[in-house]
Amino acid sequence: MHCKLQSGGGAPSSETKRLLKPIGEAVLAELVGRGHTLVLSHAQELVAAGFGFHTQKLLLQSGARFVSSSTAHTDGHSQIRTAAIERRCRALMPGISEVEVLSIGMRVTDHLCQSNLVIDAQDAFLHPSTKSQTILCSLAADYDTFRPVNASVAIHAGILPKFELAGFRSIDVHRLKSSGALFGDATHLADGVVSKMVRLWMSAPPDAARFPAPYEDHYQGHDLRLMPDARDSTFARLGAGFCLVMQSQFGSRRQHGPDATVNTTFFTPVAEFAARSGWYFTWVMSSSMTHLSQTKWRDRGAPLLDLGNCPLVEYCAKCDQLHSADSPPFFAHTGCNRH
Repeated sequence: MHCKLQSGGGAPSSETKRLLKPIGEAVLAELVGRGHTLVLSHAQELVAAGFGFHTQKLLLQSGARFVSSSTAHTDGHSQIRTAAIERRCRALMPGISEVEVLSIGMRVTDHLCQSNLVIDAQDAFLHPSTKSQTILCSLAADYDTFRPVNASVAIHAGILPKFELAGFRSIDVHRLKSSGALFGDATHLADGVVSKMVRLWMSAPPDAARFPAPYEDHYQGHDLRLMPDARDSTFARLGAGFCLVMQSQFGSRRQHGPDATVNTTFFTPVAEFAARSGWYFTWVMSSSMTHLSQTKWRDRGAPLLDLGNCPLVEYCAKCDQLHSADSPPFFAHTGCNRH
C-alpha cells in the first residue's frame, strides 16, 4: 500500500452520483410499491435531504466525500437528518398526509442506514472552504432534535467551543516531548526524525480498525450553551487526519541469515473534550511487528508498509518544529516565521 496525500479538493459529482444512485433506486421501488407517485429524481432528493442538504444539486456541488462505515448508524447514533427528509417530502409531494410524511421519513432513513455510507465530516473540517462550510452546515441541520455525531459538526454548529486548528496540527518538539501520553516514546520519535526514519502518512493505516485515532471524529452529549451543567456527560474526540510513521528493522534479510523483524510505530495527535476540562491535545501511538521469513521469503504479522512515496519528516533545531518539504500546507516549515 502506497501513501496517498488527501487533497481536500472534494469528491467528483460523478462518484457521488454512483454511490447514491442505488439508494435512490431502492427508495423509489419501496415508495412506489406502497402506492406513492414519484420518480427517481424525487427519491434522490430525499436521499440528499437525509444528510441535511436542501437539494441534491447542493450536495453534488459541495464535493462531500462519502465513506463506508459498518458502525456509523447504530443505537440512534447517526448522521441522518430525518426531519430534513420530511421537509423535502412535503415540498416534493404536496397534499400528502402527515402520517405518510413520517412514514416516508422513516423508510428513507432505514435505506440510508443500511447503506453504511456517511459523509467524511472530518475531511471538510480540516480543509476549510466555502464548500466545506456547506457540508458542515447541512450535517448540523436540526441539531436541536437530531444531535450531531461528529465533533467537527458540533464545533461548526457552536455546540462545542472552537479551538485553533493550525496549532493542533503543527508539531513543535517541545510540546511533543512534554506530552505525558507518550512518556519516553516522544524522545524515541524525536530521535527517529533526526535520523531521518520518520514519514508523514496521510491515508488510513492498513489496520485502521486497530488504530483509528487519526480519523476519529466523534461527539456525544448535549448543547453546552443550553445545558452548561451537562459537561460531565459530554465527550468529543477529533483526530488530526495524519500519522507520523517510523520503521526500524532488526536482524538481516540475507537468504541464509536470521529472520528480520520490522517494527512500525504510528504517532498521531488527537483533540479531546471531556468533563470540565474543555479541549486538550494529547498524543496516541500504536506499534506492530512484521516478521520477514528468510527461508520462505514471506512476511508474517502486520502488513509491511511501503513508505517510499510518503514525505520525509524533518526537524528544525532553530524553531524546534517538525515539518516536511513535500507535504500539505499545515505541515510546512512555519516555526521560524513565528519568531
